[in-house]
Amino acid sequence: MILSILHFGAVGDGVTDCTEALRQAAQYDGTVYFPKGTYILKKQIHTGYNLRWIGEGSETVIKLVSEINGEPKTDDKGRHVFGLKMLFMEDGGLFELRNIVLDANKDSFRKDEYGNGSSELDHVTCAEVWGAEKIVLDGCCFRNGLIEGVFIYKTSDITITKCSFCGNGFRLCDASGLHICGGFMESPSIRISDCKFFKNGFNGLLLNGIYGAVVSNISCCDNGYDGVALWSGASRCTFSNVFTENNRAGIHFRGDSSGWQRDSKADPDQECCYSTRNIINGLITSKNRFGVLWGFSRDIMIYGWIGTDNYNHCLFYEGADNDITANIYGAALCPAEDDICDDCDDTGIFKANFI
Repeated sequence: MILSILHFGAVGDGVTDCTEALRQAAQYDGTVYFPKGTYILKKQIHTGYNLRWIGEGSETVIKLVSEINGEPKTDDKGRHVFGLKMLFMEDGGLFELRNIVLDANKDSFRKDEYGNGSSELDHVTCAEVWGAEKIVLDGCCFRNGLIEGVFIYKTSDITITKCSFCGNGFRLCDASGLHICGGFMESPSIRISDCKFFKNGFNGLLLNGIYGAVVSNISCCDNGYDGVALWSGASRCTFSNVFTENNRAGIHFRGDSSGWQRDSKADPDQECCYSTRNIINGLITSKNRFGVLWGFSRDIMIYGWIGTDNYNHCLFYEGADNDITANIYGAALCPAEDDICDDCDDTGIFKANFI
């Protein structure tokens, strides 16, 4: 059954506190419809087992205010740190949002009302899911989180379409627009399409220790770090039609020295955690500091790469090892300051075939 959020007592006038109405709606097992309006939220909402909210697009806004900022915790330096997720699901079933804006309103935290440097320390996100059977995000905007727009962990079935992730991150630390982490209970199905990632403090899209994602038709612009980041051995992902502009790196393949993906058993014979077998069909890197950033990468394939106005088209950073391999088919790279910039001691680190 579909119920309007007005049924729960919400008033979308941008002034009235709708926290209790949103809390009740988050426990409802059916569909909740949000008419046009701005609904004020003052506390973190824990969802029920299922959540299905549908709005009217850019004119349906759930906005966080900072008067009540959750219960503080004390960090290792004795400072009060507030952690708040606008919507939080843990070990749930369906988490579905369509045509809704979640605005974490990070500018209000700059007032530092608590006198503790909260704008630099607090962890405030639009949505976090720590385990669900299925996630669907369609036609939504997640903006102005102090850290991340959306964080997803331990979920195998994820569909994200026609969404934007913008203005998230007060500082360069875990401040990605969308961060999907490993810990899958079964082979994942991750589909991301027709999305925009822009003006986030860290990465636009961060795939961290995952495998098998299918990503298409995305743009990543003006992010403080990387447009797309595949970290902790994120592997076997397929990208189509990726546009990156004005980032530190357009796309970043990064493993590390901690073993294989975090959701798999470590291989004692594996010295490094490689990002492997990722395929990019159609990549544009424009006006980035580096077009592609490589480290602990193997068997990367890029089909159709256009690089324009990048300071460097490629960077290999110190500590990456000497076994980066890539096949690049059909590259049109305009002259850069240095076409390939190698920060490693081993000048033979890059074993790429330009075909």
